[in-house]
Amino acid sequence: MTTRHILVPSNFMSNDDKSLEFVVQNYAHDKDISITLFHTYTPVPKIEVRNNPVMEKMSGNLSYLRQFQKVREEELQKAKEKLVKGGFLSSQINYIFTPLKNDIATDIISLVREKKFDTVVMNRNPSKIAKFFTRSVSKKVSDGLKGAVDVYVLI
Repeated sequence: MTTRHILVPSNFMSNDDKSLEFVVQNYAHDKDISITLFHTYTPVPKIEVRNNPVMEKMSGNLSYLRQFQKVREEELQKAKEKLVKGGFLSSQINYIFTPLKNDIATDIISLVREKKFDTVVMNRNPSKIAKFFTRSVSKKVSDGLKGAVDVYVLI
């Protein structure tokens, strides 16, 4: 039997738990499953301080952003632990925490094609205002992968 590869993008919203619950309910006792948790972030720039008080203050803010990214990566580890508690083996779960290359939807689509994922399980941000101005990430991903892989968008 061949292993089925599932990608679970995370944006650390309350709806992300729905994605994890869906994966546990539908795949927890299948040993031919490989799950990858995914988050992409905007990298924090490196700046030259050179005894400039304004730049030193900015450097402090950037340090806060780096710490925030570290917390996000720890949250991916906690998501992995939830999946293990849900019935998966630790060896079945990986995570990718990587800098943003294009935009979130494009990065997800590229990853799915590059790593040959079979399924994407993601949630939809319920914000109506954001959808008014731009198409949602989940819509872009499902349109971009239409027919190529199974895409589950949870509400």
